[in-house]
Amino acid sequence: MARTDPQVNVRMPADLKGRLEDAASESGRSVTGEIVHRLESTFPKTLDWLRHNRAEEVHTLRVAVDQQVQRVSALKATGLLQQHDLLELGRRRLLLQTLESDAHMLEMMDDVRPDELIDFAEVGATPPISMEAHRNAKKAGT
Repeated sequence: MARTDPQVNVRMPADLKGRLEDAASESGRSVTGEIVHRLESTFPKTLDWLRHNRAEEVHTLRVAVDQQVQRVSALKATGLLQQHDLLELGRRRLLLQTLESDAHMLEMMDDVRPDELIDFAEVGATPPISMEAHRNAKKAGT
């Protein structure tokens, strides 16, 4: 947040302020950042917001994967590599792959035809696993 953002003064019970401070500390945010994060999470998410947020998550996770790769390499070189280090790298890479796939789908959302979106929106219908599966089923006539 920039210093040019408007300021808002809020009164709150001391115990709530303490819980906010604890949560901010745990998440690595400032108290203001924690309040903004929690308020933002209560508003409906627009497609643009989702795209931006997912892109930030992908970037953050890429950095975490790179750091874990460096850690694993260093531990391997010293003969101190343990299974939990590899497991953590595997988890991070798997999560990164999932987030990148989500980010790609969000970017492709503008290319989805209105009739396809209506098919996805039908109440009671089981949505296809992916847009590709949906298009293939339509071509096959199922």
